[in-house]
Amino acid sequence: TLIGRDHSRATTIMMSPFVFILLLLFTTCNGQSFTTKTISESTTIQGVDNTITITLRPSTAILVGDILTINGLTSSQTSDNSGLTIAGGDAAKVSSTGVWTQTDGKLVLTVATEIPDSADAVFTFVLRNSASAETAVTPTIRAREGDDVAVRIASSALSASVLGAGTAQAYTTKTLAQSSIQQNSLNVITITLQPNVAMSDGDIITITGLTGTQTATTATLTVGGTDAATFGSSAGWNIDGTLTLTVASGQSVSNSGNTVVSITVANPAATQSAPTVSVASSGSVAISGQTMVGSILDASEAQVFTTKTLAESSTVQDAANVLTITLRPNVALAPSDEITIV
Repeated sequence: TLIGRDHSRATTIMMSPFVFILLLLFTTCNGQSFTTKTISESTTIQGVDNTITITLRPSTAILVGDILTINGLTSSQTSDNSGLTIAGGDAAKVSSTGVWTQTDGKLVLTVATEIPDSADAVFTFVLRNSASAETAVTPTIRAREGDDVAVRIASSALSASVLGAGTAQAYTTKTLAQSSIQQNSLNVITITLQPNVAMSDGDIITITGLTGTQTATTATLTVGGTDAATFGSSAGWNIDGTLTLTVASGQSVSNSGNTVVSITVANPAATQSAPTVSVASSGSVAISGQTMVGSILDASEAQVFTTKTLAESSTVQDAANVLTITLRPNVALAPSDEITIV
């Protein structure tokens, strides 16, 4: 019944199932797969470098010249790079480099040394997390022959979702303490900070709300404490209660331990409600204002004599009388201070 008709069409119709079966054999019937295909990340913090670790073990060795393609690593801030650095214990198996395309989150690795089926192969690379929270993605991986046409291992999902960047940059420690509650007294304010992202030289920490002091504005307020050198032992101060700490050249603020500094200010002349103090940062680490922990600058105690007694040696008229005065102030008196008894 096909005589006189378009035999090429008939051949196409007859060959389609055959071609399909061949493709199916290449992709599924050969049973090749990744017996290990895990993915993990080093951080979920927004806007920072994130080390992605991929561990692979194929069921059949992946040969020199074959191509590994990881798709779906979207939402990073890492621009296209034809020479993205690949690290990890088995980086040399892909010549320690890959081709990265940001838009579709694709990383292409060309096998330089056979990836065996007898051991896990571990590769790492760095992508910069999004500046804001994203939906975490589960990337896929496939292996193809060197012409990137014939399938060696079909595409399948890796073990976990990554690049969600669900953790904002923040201070995990942000405390305040004071040395004095006495009005008009010098008060050492101790500041303890730990960000969840390390800060580098030139980054700025701004603390606001240190209101009510009698300390005049200055560009060089002395910074003390264990880590004073981190900020060059100096800070900017405004009498409106703003303290500006700039990370000094060659210094950093650790995200794995506390940074402790102190400043000295003059307490208010009268009692006030303890102010709400906030800390923020700018530069390579951008942290929005967070309320600090600790009640300071309330100046709740007036300067007084806690002991103030008089005694006399005689009550006899016209006799000499030695008056004994005993005093104890709740704040040390400095040279040239005057005590007046009336």
